[in-house]
Amino acid sequence: MCRLLKALRICRPNPRARAADREISPQDTQRDAPSRPEGVDSAVPLSGGAVRPISIGGNFNEVAGPVTSTMMDGPAVALDSGTAFSGLVELRSVSLIGDLHVKEGGKRQDAYAVHIARDIPRIEIVVCDGVGSRMRSNEGAAVVATTVAREAAMNNADPVGTARSRLIRMASAAGLPPIEYSTTLIWAEVKVGGPGEAWPVRFVQYGDGDVRLLRVSERLWYTVLRSSPVDEGNVRSFSLPLADRPSRQCVFSWMPGDVLFVATDGLTCHLDSGTKVGHYLAHSWCSIPDRWQFLSDVAFRALGAGDDRTAVALWRIDEGVATRQQVSGTKSGSRWT
Repeated sequence: MCRLLKALRICRPNPRARAADREISPQDTQRDAPSRPEGVDSAVPLSGGAVRPISIGGNFNEVAGPVTSTMMDGPAVALDSGTAFSGLVELRSVSLIGDLHVKEGGKRQDAYAVHIARDIPRIEIVVCDGVGSRMRSNEGAAVVATTVAREAAMNNADPVGTARSRLIRMASAAGLPPIEYSTTLIWAEVKVGGPGEAWPVRFVQYGDGDVRLLRVSERLWYTVLRSSPVDEGNVRSFSLPLADRPSRQCVFSWMPGDVLFVATDGLTCHLDSGTKVGHYLAHSWCSIPDRWQFLSDVAFRALGAGDDRTAVALWRIDEGVATRQQVSGTKSGSRWT
């Protein structure tokens, strides 16, 4: 908790600067107060583009449109929560600077973006981890996360290609090699169905990070694909903008009773039922935490756990029950239908 408070004290964003970024409602200006009771905030319509967080704790009764952790030089901590699709889905998302970056005086290099498309209906989830050895990887992570989530929600056939092109243009304008904006990418696209149904999820990965399923009835963690060694030296699949193909992709089913987590490797390496941290988090997240408890859980301290941590978690609030089954194997090429 001391680590968390230190990060908040050092890097809490300026409310006046945030207000200048976009027009905000009177409810927005009240979200900086931690003592505000859960559920009091009114629903806030969000614009179609990438936006800065209003505070470290955006709390939305009903999420519609984009939610994102940061733009370029964002705060050390980003946190959002809310419901979607009339209470069928609960959302928690957090991005937390790691101890190593705090000690070095660095920036948070992780980013997340979520887009709730109610008319389709679909949920686009993107988390990115900027490559630590590159000078502008935090910008690369923020741009790729927001661009992929937005373009996917707009039915762009190649949202990753659009994000890649944007990074290359940014590098050219800054007179830098594109590799200086290097970032990994985990993208999960959820097709929302009815209560009790299997919801198909498309999973695309460049570099490290992963998707995990927490089976509430067992309090155990499951992977959607068998883990394989990540070759950080493979520029064609590890990080954007140089990567031209994903390292892994598949389509799997998300069933009632499972909690869906999309996270960077600073957290996924701990989401293992055989570790003490994974055991604790599985028990803690079998019930839906409030946003502050979720942030507190992600701020655990463990030997060697000094990297940034970013996660987007979704809980299904279903009344029905369905049989678990795999939807399909790997896919390649254009967007799935």
